[in-house]
Amino acid sequence: MSYEFLCNYQDIHATFEDPGKAPAAKGTWAKLIEQYKESRYFENLSEQSKSSYRTYLSLLEEYFGDIPVALLTTPEVYDLQEALQDTPRKADYVISVLSRLITYGIKKGYRNDNPALKVEKISKPEGHRPWEDFEITAFRKKWKPDTVERIAFELLLSTGQRGGDVIKMTRQFYRKGWIKVRQEKTDELVDIPAAKALADILDPWLENHPHMMLITNSRGAQFKKRNFQKIMRDAYKECGFGLDVTTHGLRYTAATILHELGLDWEVIASITGHSTMQMVKKYTRKKRLAARAIAKLDENQIGTKL
Repeated sequence: MSYEFLCNYQDIHATFEDPGKAPAAKGTWAKLIEQYKESRYFENLSEQSKSSYRTYLSLLEEYFGDIPVALLTTPEVYDLQEALQDTPRKADYVISVLSRLITYGIKKGYRNDNPALKVEKISKPEGHRPWEDFEITAFRKKWKPDTVERIAFELLLSTGQRGGDVIKMTRQFYRKGWIKVRQEKTDELVDIPAAKALADILDPWLENHPHMMLITNSRGAQFKKRNFQKIMRDAYKECGFGLDVTTHGLRYTAATILHELGLDWEVIASITGHSTMQMVKKYTRKKRLAARAIAKLDENQIGTKL
């Protein structure tokens, strides 16, 4: 069996299912993908994840098709990854989908191991981290309370939600000092108390903002996710920030602030999510260790002459 065709990735394009094609053969990737799409594991994904998975499952079917699932080896997984290396994040996502698909295949008896399970990612870390206090101050100084950039920033910082959730917030979900939002990734409905810093600028903003959405684009319409990401990246550049200052980092900032205010991790997780809470735990631990190291260094340098 040869996988040389993987090197011809640029010649491979997405195809739509042909209603007239022959049924997928038992034990093949095509059959496994067909079964996975009909399973509760796929059905339990969010609509956004389903859409992404369909794209990458089609790509995997294009690659592997009628090849038996049992024949795939780890080196061939790396071949697939390398075939997509010009788009690193896409390559990593494909391998992630492949790994989940194989995990399902193990349950269905296609094979006993997962050759994609420990394949290293090739995309660079995005560098998300909590914002520092001086960066928050700098952003607020640059962007005044009557700008959409500032309103978006305060919503992100005060609620700890993803950008895709913030752009969907409406007036009807902001009342009596609370914000209600249905999280896109988890489909959870979350009630979040509105911080004073948010209410102080959001209330005046809404008096002169004749739209249902809390923030809108220049045409008064709901932001598309990509456009919102761009306008916020541009806002960070205007402040002179580096690439490690991100919108997603504001989720970590919100969780960090909540932790510093004394909220327990269970409460923080209910607002920002479990993965964000774990990241903040790791981040705060690193800061504590760094502070301890510097204190030790200072202690050893007492009396040292420069």
